[in-house]
Amino acid sequence: MKTASAQSLSLQGTASRSLLTILMIGVGVALPRGFHALGLGSVFLPMFLPALLAAMTIDLPYALIVAVVTPVLSSLIAGVPSAGMAVVMGVQLAVACMTVWLVYERKKRSVWLALLAGIVTERLLSLILASTLLNGILTPSGVLASYPGMIFLFVSGFLLMKFYER
Repeated sequence: MKTASAQSLSLQGTASRSLLTILMIGVGVALPRGFHALGLGSVFLPMFLPALLAAMTIDLPYALIVAVVTPVLSSLIAGVPSAGMAVVMGVQLAVACMTVWLVYERKKRSVWLALLAGIVTERLLSLILASTLLNGILTPSGVLASYPGMIFLFVSGFLLMKFYER
């Protein structure tokens, strides 16, 4: 049985993870607005950044909430992404989060390796989906055109995690 102080610490941990989850969802909805205003949203993948960071800073279940809720909420609030693409993005973000979490938290590898594994795994999945099941919603040329976004996610994710770890 947990003591009162252990229960209090557990609730504080849950509260802070919940707050971080809400913050990451908020950033995941707001950040793409700026990129889309410049016509760079689908190229730079800004919605992916908070989800990838969540996978390295909070528990996996919370990161998966960020991954699934963010595109759906953005679709409901701003109409971007479209409803069909929001579902696809939820899957993409969840796969990226699980991969990053597995490499960073479970295997205790570097931020670089975790981000690289998450981004590459998600982009490969996207290419497969675009070539088969989702042709029309997601296209191979669209997936390949996002290479600047992969660089953006890799560099900004690394820098933000180094700042977070200090």
